[in-house]
Amino acid sequence: MIRGFAGLQGKKDYYDILGLNKDSTVDEIKNAYRNLAKRYHPDVNASGEINESDAEKFRDVVEAYQVLSIQESRTAYDLQNQSSPESIYRAQRMEHQRKYTQRGKDGNPVKEPYAAGSYAEFKRNWLAEERKKFNVNSFGRYKGGLPQKGKFNLRGPSMGPPGSFHDPEFHNLKINPNPDSQFVTGQDALAFKNYMMEDQFALKRRGTWFQAKVDYNFLRFDTYRQGWRWIRNFALFIFGFTGLYVLANKAKNRAVLRQVEKLGPEANLREGVKINGKVVVQTPSGIIKYKDEAPAHNHH
Repeated sequence: MIRGFAGLQGKKDYYDILGLNKDSTVDEIKNAYRNLAKRYHPDVNASGEINESDAEKFRDVVEAYQVLSIQESRTAYDLQNQSSPESIYRAQRMEHQRKYTQRGKDGNPVKEPYAAGSYAEFKRNWLAEERKKFNVNSFGRYKGGLPQKGKFNLRGPSMGPPGSFHDPEFHNLKINPNPDSQFVTGQDALAFKNYMMEDQFALKRRGTWFQAKVDYNFLRFDTYRQGWRWIRNFALFIFGFTGLYVLANKAKNRAVLRQVEKLGPEANLREGVKINGKVVVQTPSGIIKYKDEAPAHNHH
């Protein structure tokens, strides 16, 4: 358990106890703690006698290491042992605003240089070398250049015309045709994310082994909406079937009238006209009726 900060109790300077300054790194704090612990620990003491002063120093070393080895507690200790902690907060806030609000002559935010030897610097240099292999700019587009004989609109080592997008998959395939490991692209990561977030039931339904479930309550009128839906569908079916029947009769009547017109003025629908093996008769109201031809009777 971390003891209370000495800045509020006995004004102990943890940095002075470990023999360090306030800019010391984590590794320097660990090395100082190991050396002082071996010196003042009772079990490691060369004399074999428990010295009260050494035991007190050992407790101070452990307390200092417990506070300074954790970044959060170290920051809080530094703030509480300052004469004006609000000034530190104000300075940090101004530094933050300077980084993200200050703009250069081109109007873009000023970019802080990467620390020497950091992973960000290594990644920047590595990407620059990879882009140089295929004449690609920092936006992933092919740059221009002098035309070369036999390459048409390609410039330098580019695989496409200037301004077109450089596909990372083609890049990896060109650099390493037979990879022993799989490159995970942004599209692959997005597809995997969607796969993990997808509904598991919907995912199982894609398989041919999925057994369908019959909902036997589908025909029940448990709610008002279900009843209204069934009435609506039934009405649409009746009226739709009736409408199709009427349209079919009208088309049939028009075909009969065209055949009657071909027969000429001798055709009299009032008395009946024989068309396609049926007798067509028109009633006084204008309705056309079809009758089967009456069979001939033999009289003996």
